[in-house]
Amino acid sequence: MIEKNWSEARIGDYVLALPIWKSKPALERMVGGLCNMNFKVTDKGGAYVARIGFDIPVHGIYQSSVGATMQAASALGVTPEIVHAEPSLLIGRFAPGGALGPDDIADPRTLNKVVALIKRLHEGSARLHGAVSYFWPFQVVRRYCEIGREKRSRLIDRLPELERVANLLERDVAPFTPVFTHNDLLPQNFVFDGKGGVLVVDWDYGGFGHPDFDLAAVAVNADASAEYEARIVDLYYGDRTPANWRRFSIFKVIVTLREYLWGMVQEATSELSPELVAASMSHHYADQKAGYEGYTDMNEARFNKQWELFRREFGG
Repeated sequence: MIEKNWSEARIGDYVLALPIWKSKPALERMVGGLCNMNFKVTDKGGAYVARIGFDIPVHGIYQSSVGATMQAASALGVTPEIVHAEPSLLIGRFAPGGALGPDDIADPRTLNKVVALIKRLHEGSARLHGAVSYFWPFQVVRRYCEIGREKRSRLIDRLPELERVANLLERDVAPFTPVFTHNDLLPQNFVFDGKGGVLVVDWDYGGFGHPDFDLAAVAVNADASAEYEARIVDLYYGDRTPANWRRFSIFKVIVTLREYLWGMVQEATSELSPELVAASMSHHYADQKAGYEGYTDMNEARFNKQWELFRREFGG
């Protein structure tokens, strides 16, 4: 079993020595993960992704839950097939089509596939087995604010205002039935499967949650236009109503607030090397500062925009 204190070289050797390979495997480090380590492994049977992750309590990430959600998602056919699982290591088939970008989300044909995939995920709660996480973004925001105060974050003076926003919005969320949710739907967490379809990867935050958090995340993390935001709601619900549009708008704000404060927490607590983080940021967000500060600042701007739009339309 992989240990947290192992070097990258030792982890790579461990993966290569697994008895699952059909020939001598080749290993390639992948760039992009901001919370875990990934290798592409190739043998004569095909290409795979080996994902190495450890518990990160400040983010509510526990590998037992990650494994359970990935296995359930694999059974549902919404993530690449899992071929090997053990504590801290999950290996799935490699999706050859590459990750989506914001422009892909804006393509109507791809957006249709993305929303259909999300609906299939949300309808698949019965596939979850064992203990899995419950993701409630309003509580996540409050916890992140606590950490920000403990760590004397550069955002400390703004935290009371951000908590007030989260609490205000939370009171406006009606009772609902929790469903199987991903809770981290960045564009790059969708991949083309090479067969004309779309899959979703990176299940650190998967579990039970509110369906509109996933819908809103697709929109705001891709900086989608108002037209495409409306299309997401229409595709998912069939018809846009004042009630579901307001709820979607609430979750657009809380998605951006969670991402904003996630960056703040990572600035203060991440154990990943600065070089790896900079490379990952440059890979996904080339126009931002190459570090967690860049992620924080990018999502501060997104939050400010969504909160202003919400207040303009609904008050607050």
